[in-house]
Amino acid sequence: MIAQQNKYCGVDRWHEAGITGKGVVVWNMENGKATHGKQTTQRVLHSAPDATVINGSLGATADNKGIKEVNVTTDDGTRYEVEDFIQRFNIKLITRSQGGAGSKAELWSKFWKPLKEKYNLIFFNSAGNEGDKGIDTALPADIAIGVGACHLKDGKPTRDWWYSSVGDEVDFIDFRGEWNGTSFAAPYLCGKAALLVQKYGQQITQDEVYEYFKAHAEDLEEAGVDAKSGWGLPIMGDPKTVITMKI
Repeated sequence: MIAQQNKYCGVDRWHEAGITGKGVVVWNMENGKATHGKQTTQRVLHSAPDATVINGSLGATADNKGIKEVNVTTDDGTRYEVEDFIQRFNIKLITRSQGGAGSKAELWSKFWKPLKEKYNLIFFNSAGNEGDKGIDTALPADIAIGVGACHLKDGKPTRDWWYSSVGDEVDFIDFRGEWNGTSFAAPYLCGKAALLVQKYGQQITQDEVYEYFKAHAEDLEEAGVDAKSGWGLPIMGDPKTVITMKI
């Protein structure tokens, strides 16, 4: 199944060209000892097998005035302040497969935006499994690329219509692998971004990654962007072709 998905997306051609995510550090915002955390980490590695994935659970307190006492706890139990964690491990990509931002989305946006700009970070979040009830993400839509879920059916990508969340916050859709849930689509697309980072360098921005995926997306629903699958399923282009990234 994974090999078929990698082939369909052109990921296997990038691996054959030696572009495997080497040297790229991904922060998976989950406990890597828990089953869900292990699975989401594995999905990053399905598309970027040589990327470094660091699992770190996010902890925070918040009130109506702002986000407070934000920290990251790695699997060995070490706790870091968020910015120190980003600096210490040279984080470039961040993936999260959880919901819950809700009414505090604006506060979280204010928290993440300065860090995103300062460290040129690239964020991904699963769109949620709420179907037509709407989006449920832990990272605000203006911070992270929202990813819906699809699978291969008779050799063609098909949206998981019975649960993949619908809304304008869906930017793209991607394969969920062998597990059910948008939880596993977001880290797979994050791994594809790791391939772009290895090829184009750490200076590549989230906007540039977004435009690359947009330019290489295959429509699953309506032509162009739609609330069910965003811009569609990103298909990796020819790894030997160099595209000038300029937003």
